[in-house]
Amino acid sequence: HRTYLNFMMDFVTKYEFPQRLVTFLLHLLPCKEYKESFTKVFCQHYQMIARALVSSDGPSVEQLSNRVVHVSVQLFSNKELAEKMVLEQNLLHVMVKVLHDMVRPALKEVKDQLLSYQLVVNCDNRALSHHCYWPIVSDFINILSHKTVAEMFMKNHDLIKQWMTFIQYLTGMNTTYRQVMSHIEFEPTVYFTSFSVELEAASSPLWSFISGCRVLDSSVCLKNMIVGSTEALWKWYKHIDSMVFDPFYMQPRHGEVTFHLPLHRYLAGFLSVATSHFKMPLHGIIPNHDLLRLMVEHLLQTQAAVCEIRAGRWVRNGAQIRSQVRLYEECQFCNSMVDLDIFMLQVCATFLDPDCFLNAVLERFGIQHWFQFGESAVPTPPCFDAETDITMVEGVLNLIITLLSFRQHLGMNSKEIIRKEMVAQLCMSDRTHSQLVDLISFYMMVLTSIEYFSSNFCIFLCLQLADYKAPGFECGWMQQGMYTPKG
Repeated sequence: HRTYLNFMMDFVTKYEFPQRLVTFLLHLLPCKEYKESFTKVFCQHYQMIARALVSSDGPSVEQLSNRVVHVSVQLFSNKELAEKMVLEQNLLHVMVKVLHDMVRPALKEVKDQLLSYQLVVNCDNRALSHHCYWPIVSDFINILSHKTVAEMFMKNHDLIKQWMTFIQYLTGMNTTYRQVMSHIEFEPTVYFTSFSVELEAASSPLWSFISGCRVLDSSVCLKNMIVGSTEALWKWYKHIDSMVFDPFYMQPRHGEVTFHLPLHRYLAGFLSVATSHFKMPLHGIIPNHDLLRLMVEHLLQTQAAVCEIRAGRWVRNGAQIRSQVRLYEECQFCNSMVDLDIFMLQVCATFLDPDCFLNAVLERFGIQHWFQFGESAVPTPPCFDAETDITMVEGVLNLIITLLSFRQHLGMNSKEIIRKEMVAQLCMSDRTHSQLVDLISFYMMVLTSIEYFSSNFCIFLCLQLADYKAPGFECGWMQQGMYTPKG
């Protein structure tokens, strides 16, 4: 070891950040020279720390993660220090590389007779199931909060490419196949891991990038991210061998669904901020129509699967498939998932041929025969009764209405979005003030750059939209004050 500090950091990493020693090292941080030296050594040991996280025993992973973040947040929250580490220690490159190294053992090949290969993460891997990646992503988001660092990232094409490759590994994870002949024997619980991975490792950085674009007010950075997302999507779709490069073979198969399409959502998020904040015309920044046609199939497959699950066609897959639908649409996930999917479908519907788009909708929902005269070309399979067909038709009509009426990414301002969300929450049931604040998700606030979302603004909206029922006693129990929709 060249210095005693290097030795101490080796010791700390090897023995999983012992509390007393870490406290001693942190107590010295007020010394500027020491803080800079310690941060430099910490960055040099970053890959070793990541390996320690992955190799740590299950019960201690969470404790080690908290201890690592407890140290790193005090180092990387300093703007000047973070910038210096990015420039001198290539910290951004190191973080992205560490995330690649973490998920690489979890990658599995998805093969088919027509597909060459597609690499996607296996959520059963302990690095994902134990959230070993969380401290790294937390640090990554922390340094991206400094606008100069965010600018460095979004102007570095190599970094963007590496990051999009990481997101590509998460696209298509936890694909579920419909059980038809027999009920699934053991219900998997890995689905919750996949939602956590997308939310923490893909969606949270996405909102950091979007926030950075807004703060920097840089159309160059935004265009770089759009180009990076588009190139990654092409790469994801071109897993088909060049000998059979046919859009037909790139379509998802009926009877399978994944709720995880972060690459598609990255493009949707950047297109949204391009139109809402930078007032860019969509026709100048959207991908070519070939890519839109490919994207629309996967996006529609998810919407069709949601409808099929509600219709009972996936009942043999057990309760876990309904839980996935619930997570996909609930307030903590919807802003990063279904809302972006709907916006991307709106973009596709705008620029693709209307007949082509509607045919794709009907084909994905399996109800083309409802719109044909004479004998049904595609009869309802014998295992499905007529009622499920009716539910699918209703699902198509609801989707079309949603595409025509959903305005969250199409011109609504921040106040209107929050108002609409609050109305939706109040219509489901009466709410307390704290419930309303909690249910309007954090990602809603990020998306809309909420300077409006304060306690006073929430109270103002509540008074506009609801009547307040004062606290009282019922059956000997104290009841909280509730807001109920105005009549």
